Amino acid sequence: MNFIHASCETIVPSPPCTPHLITLSNNDLIMPPYYTGFLYFFHAPTEPEHRVRPKSLQLALARALSAFPPAAGRLKARSNGAGMDIECNNQGAIFVEAHATATLEDLLKSGNSSARGRDTFQPSPLWKSLAPDPNAIDQGPTEKPLLFTQLTRLAGGGVVLAVKLHHFVSDGAAQDYFVSSWAELARNGEISALPYLDRAVMKARTPPCPSFEHVEYIVHKEVPGGFSSTTKPPPMTSKIFEFRTEDILLLKDRANSHDKKDAFTGFQALASHIWKHVTKARGIEPSCDIKLGWAVDGRKRFNPPLPTNYFGNVNFYGCVKSNAREVVAKPLDCAATSIRSATNRITDEYMRSALDFIESQMNPFLLTASFVGTADLAMTSWTRFASYEVDFGWGKPVWFAPPIYDFAGLVILLPHPTDQGGANILIGMLEVHMKALLTDAEFYPVR
Repeated sequence: MNFIHASCETIVPSPPCTPHLITLSNNDLIMPPYYTGFLYFFHAPTEPEHRVRPKSLQLALARALSAFPPAAGRLKARSNGAGMDIECNNQGAIFVEAHATATLEDLLKSGNSSARGRDTFQPSPLWKSLAPDPNAIDQGPTEKPLLFTQLTRLAGGGVVLAVKLHHFVSDGAAQDYFVSSWAELARNGEISALPYLDRAVMKARTPPCPSFEHVEYIVHKEVPGGFSSTTKPPPMTSKIFEFRTEDILLLKDRANSHDKKDAFTGFQALASHIWKHVTKARGIEPSCDIKLGWAVDGRKRFNPPLPTNYFGNVNFYGCVKSNAREVVAKPLDCAATSIRSATNRITDEYMRSALDFIESQMNPFLLTASFVGTADLAMTSWTRFASYEVDFGWGKPVWFAPPIYDFAGLVILLPHPTDQGGANILIGMLEVHMKALLTDAEFYPVR
């Protein structure tokens, strides 16, 4: 695919906000210090009046940045070195306009061996070119923009829009809300609900008083660095598996076969199924202790609940531990019971305790999620995002996914484009393990 960057501009808020500092919460600061990426794939507009107008998109982005000042700001290190905050200083976000010789069909090839019996679009190394790379900018973390966007025009008239937002700024749900608001401004000039920007609601108590054991976090002796080994990592890959409503209902029936009174949710049954078969494919030593961790949106779990339009990080972690033998050999309801118990434990008091636990450490950057070992599995669900309702004026997306391809140890539950009760499951693994997963007839398709 030939790829040409036509332009790269910095879009500043219009109108500008009054400069101010937003103090990041403990929950913001323990997020991985990288950018979360969304890709939206669109067919060519069918009507001339609905054609893609980059200038209109930029003007709408300027207005969106005015409503969401942190996205146009810059990180600022705290004087004690223990954390960062956001200076809302109107410095702006990056907007790249690009052209590619590939067609939408080239980027969304379907029907490969990853989805036996079903055609579904698959991740491609080409997807990385569709989103800006913040690491390509030779700037420090306090100088670098927090939001990168890219509009790529394809041969045949298709369009791809990429949005990358720093994880310190927001979680996935808030990023989804930002993109939806940007689309509203582009389409009709108004935002249906302005963001809730006061992060004081996520402050730790004074003094901090953690009341639970928080096995979902690990405290390091020094701030973890990046991958510094000179050893080349093993080849990694990712595949998308389509689970329709009937597949998830079948898994729920299996998990609930012993007790239908206290039924498991679709996520609990699906997460158990994935953990079981990914562990099997990895060939982990049966006696090895392994963890499964997943993100839980805390907005509705606080008392009183946080506004749904809270713009920041409200993800807390569920975490369960077992040994590989039990995860693989025991029926689905065993893991589902553990997942349900860990999820139900995330109450207002538990989340307040988590914020206090982080506060009680010398530096929030010393903490990471505890389920990041090579035998562990991390999971997050984006199925409730309004990804397929995003409309900038040229129609809704035909496909949505992150711009990633070669990764391992992460599962993302993506929304299904046509089946509201289904999900597209993006799984990243070592290539050798993915080959084993693809030959596991009990994993997929569900029978």
